Amino acid sequence: MEELEFSAAYRYRPYWPDARQLLALLAFPAACGYTTAGVLGGCMVLAGTGVVLGLWHLATSRARTTVGAAGITVSHGIGRGRTYGWQEVRWVDAAAFVELKEPAEVARITLANGRRRTLPGLSRSRRYPDSGFAADLRRVVGWWELRTLPASRIQPSEGRSLTPLMSRHLPDVLALALGCAVVLLTVN
Repeated sequence: MEELEFSAAYRYRPYWPDARQLLALLAFPAACGYTTAGVLGGCMVLAGTGVVLGLWHLATSRARTTVGAAGITVSHGIGRGRTYGWQEVRWVDAAAFVELKEPAEVARITLANGRRRTLPGLSRSRRYPDSGFAADLRRVVGWWELRTLPASRIQPSEGRSLTPLMSRHLPDVLALALGCAVVLLTVN
């Protein structure tokens, strides 16, 4: 079978209804820097915020999942990613959750230690629809079934998992924290 690769680059393309949030994110630190340090301070804070947002966009646009003979490689955009061998993967499924008051679905794997990992590039929502999501998930499951023994496939108990929520919002929280840090460092 041919190696599968699912890129999240198209998932994180600009979503224009969010443009006003981006402008507010840029305007607030610039205004704080301007009021405390003048025009130069405002420009420095705006540039710092722009750099942080640019790095966040670069990282999320490089996120991908690769499925091959060695296992499933998950890369969230920084570094080469982590490969989980087929002997580590106990279950492959889709998790449904609510993102920004809209239903969404993401593919995930459950590992031998019980931890779950989301697969970047394999998700769908109203904002980023993917008509081939079910077929792509089925192809990943096919790879998994061909490379594991039935005895090693253990369906996990359904428990509340924050993995999809964290994987979606952690970059936003980090960008906001770094933006606040830039403002505080510029002001003081």
